[in-house]
Amino acid sequence: MPSGLGRGLCRVTAPPSPSPLGVAGRWNLAFRDEFDGTVIDSTKWHVLDVATTPPWVASGHNFHFDASDAWVSDSILNLRLRDIGTDKRAGCLASAHYGSTDDPGAIMPDLFLMQPGQFIEARIKLGGGWFAFWCMSLLTGNDTPYADTSLSAQKARALTYGVEHDILEATPWSGSANNAQVAYHWDGYGAEHQHSEQQILSNDTGWHTVGHHWKEGVGYDLWLDGVLVNSFTTVVSGIPQTLVLNNASYLGGQTSGLAQVDYVRCWSPG
Repeated sequence: MPSGLGRGLCRVTAPPSPSPLGVAGRWNLAFRDEFDGTVIDSTKWHVLDVATTPPWVASGHNFHFDASDAWVSDSILNLRLRDIGTDKRAGCLASAHYGSTDDPGAIMPDLFLMQPGQFIEARIKLGGGWFAFWCMSLLTGNDTPYADTSLSAQKARALTYGVEHDILEATPWSGSANNAQVAYHWDGYGAEHQHSEQQILSNDTGWHTVGHHWKEGVGYDLWLDGVLVNSFTTVVSGIPQTLVLNNASYLGGQTSGLAQVDYVRCWSPG
């Protein structure tokens, strides 16, 4: 397996009982992966290895996930994007069910589901590609036309079907694969699709700690290096959701990249 760049001069020693960065309150650790050891922990993650472009991806992206493009070395998770000529391949980890009903990923057992009220944090370094650290639900993609498009109806559907929350998503379409945003998607991905985004990184390849507070019944707060940079209250999910880390190629435009993750930690309110 290829060697990662490691933490190098940015190596951080993991504390025995870490607390989330920035957000106040009492917290109990619910999930933790420091990516120590030599392999990805199969009790925490499924490593995606789908032979075709996932059905949930809009046509034209021209990539698929390959298990060989996700690996751990030097206590770092590496998620690679590479071009094999006919298409692109990329690394992807999912903590539970993933994809759509016709995707093999949908039958994977739940290893971890993020719950309303929790706070999740990761230390990430962008390095090209369409990287994303996000939470999803299979139900979010329900594209059934809705008769009632009022905000109150949108809020009610989000509680039932979930909200895709892209905690940190690279935006290669914005001029650089090392630009990144926080984004939210709800009411499916069809004609009624709703979304909201805010850019939080600009052409940045440094290490950053990203924290996301899923405030039950209220909304979401996004913390960057201990500073609150985004609050979103339009809709909020009311159902447990799958945690995903992946690289990819947006509309086939990126041919290579290596995003890295130092750790992922999730807390429940104490």
